[in-house]
Amino acid sequence: MINYTKIVILGSGRSGTSYITRMLKDNGVHVGDVTGGTCENLDMREINDRCLKVMLNAETRSKLPYGIIPPEELNPPLEFRNVVDEYMNWVDQQYEPVFWKQGDPVLWVAKDPRTTLLNDMWTKHFDVIVGMYRNPVEVVASYKKLLTSYYEDPLEAEANLIQYWKRFNKSLLHVFDTTDKPKFMFDFNQDINVQIKQLEKFLDFPLPDSGYDSKQVNQKSDHIYDDPEINELYNQLRSYNEQNVK
Repeated sequence: MINYTKIVILGSGRSGTSYITRMLKDNGVHVGDVTGGTCENLDMREINDRCLKVMLNAETRSKLPYGIIPPEELNPPLEFRNVVDEYMNWVDQQYEPVFWKQGDPVLWVAKDPRTTLLNDMWTKHFDVIVGMYRNPVEVVASYKKLLTSYYEDPLEAEANLIQYWKRFNKSLLHVFDTTDKPKFMFDFNQDINVQIKQLEKFLDFPLPDSGYDSKQVNQKSDHIYDDPEINELYNQLRSYNEQNVK
């Protein structure tokens, strides 16, 4: 079996994780079986969906697609941990030398936002962690477009989706605070092209095609909720992003 690098993309939904996964895919990083638009790993998503259903009674097509998430980090049941172990062992078996030119760098990336919450059973299997965060005002607005039909009260929607932003990014920070693996944090509201160049050096892998359309991204957004907890989380995320250039 040839040596290769496994990359996992972490971050809440609507934060740019699809963009960064597509960008890696378009530059020759392998992704396996994924959804067409969001580049979510189909096997990872199926495992995560079942796990969150059991743990949090999550329903994908509902006002709370991830369920009500407790404040503490999730401790997935052993049965799902075993499924993840088996799946990642299977992935390793797919990377036989016959498929690759000897000496060429081989990278494989997987992404599903739920993995951020279920990080305890996934991240041990990956070599590199790439995180993605975005201004919460923009994340909530994007989520509303998807979930508005499930809500009668817009204030309830706002409150629930703000809570999701907090909870996902707490888990993202938990991973970055506790792992000694190589890690890279993206800020979707800052210059993407500059960060892609930093990621290129970080991975030691050419990324000439950023696929970046500045018209689709609200760069350097300064508007944020007047919430001390959000501001603290946002500052911690930015601190990790700033470390990318060191």
